[in-house]
Amino acid sequence: MLLLVGIALTLVVAMVVVVTRGGASADGARDGAGGGGGAETGAAAPGSPVAAPTDDGATYVRAARQEAGWLVERSDGSSFTIDPVEDRSAVALGLSPDGRWLSYLQARRPGGPNDLYLLRSDRTEPERVEGVAAAPGFAHRWSTDSRLVLVPAVDGGVAFVDTDATRVSGPTPPGVTGGFVDTDSIGWVRALGEGGTDGLAWVVTGPGLEPGYDVPLAVGAAELAPAGWSGLAVRQASLAPDGSRLAVLLADDGGRARTLLFSAYDGSLVGSGDGSEASLDLSCPPRWVDGRLEVLRQGEPCVIPVG
Repeated sequence: MLLLVGIALTLVVAMVVVVTRGGASADGARDGAGGGGGAETGAAAPGSPVAAPTDDGATYVRAARQEAGWLVERSDGSSFTIDPVEDRSAVALGLSPDGRWLSYLQARRPGGPNDLYLLRSDRTEPERVEGVAAAPGFAHRWSTDSRLVLVPAVDGGVAFVDTDATRVSGPTPPGVTGGFVDTDSIGWVRALGEGGTDGLAWVVTGPGLEPGYDVPLAVGAAELAPAGWSGLAVRQASLAPDGSRLAVLLADDGGRARTLLFSAYDGSLVGSGDGSEASLDLSCPPRWVDGRLEVLRQGEPCVIPVG
């Protein structure tokens, strides 16, 4: 796990060099790997029982990688194990903010679209959401009130799944989502100009993509099209839980990757780091742990950030 580090520090970890700029902080540094806190999914085969139901309102509190699979823990102290051997194609585990839902994607075929599965904490079997064809390589996101799941779709649109009524809609998004800003708004990173080299903008809309406001991100050709690179495209984005910072993960056709860290308030660039597609997992959004940004390495478990 790679982290962007604090003010005026430079950290070299594997192939990533991270430099933060004055005026804002991306706190802390830690290089974790494997075990305890990470979560992906190796969810059991769709339709098969995976957990005993609870009647006391117990919620999901943690999902961690174990030697025998994935351990999912509940607030009442109970737990169950998800065996990745049972379902090798399931990816990207998510827990809703209220802890009542577990979500994951499963590929229909190698390289093909993904299905979204949901498992409520008081039920025993995951359910496939009808009418959703999720794009491979992009993550689903939970809303802050745990009612909606945002799923980038293979047709270039986006599906919003309502856990109350399983309603699905598919407007065309203005960019790559950074997650829910609050209950009523969603943030997107939009590339500007031909090839996206004219800059980036943080675009905030309503859940139905109603116009909200834009924040230009202070980044230019030197960062988006560095000499010797083929031009960077936005792959993932992640808004900090407190809404103050925005991480953008980009990659070029040559397998090089760059992470940029911005203030979500004024768009100023406060940090950056370079790596490679071989070393970083570009299919998983950067995530925030105790105020620190973690960029996942290849082979590490992917957990979907809240919001």
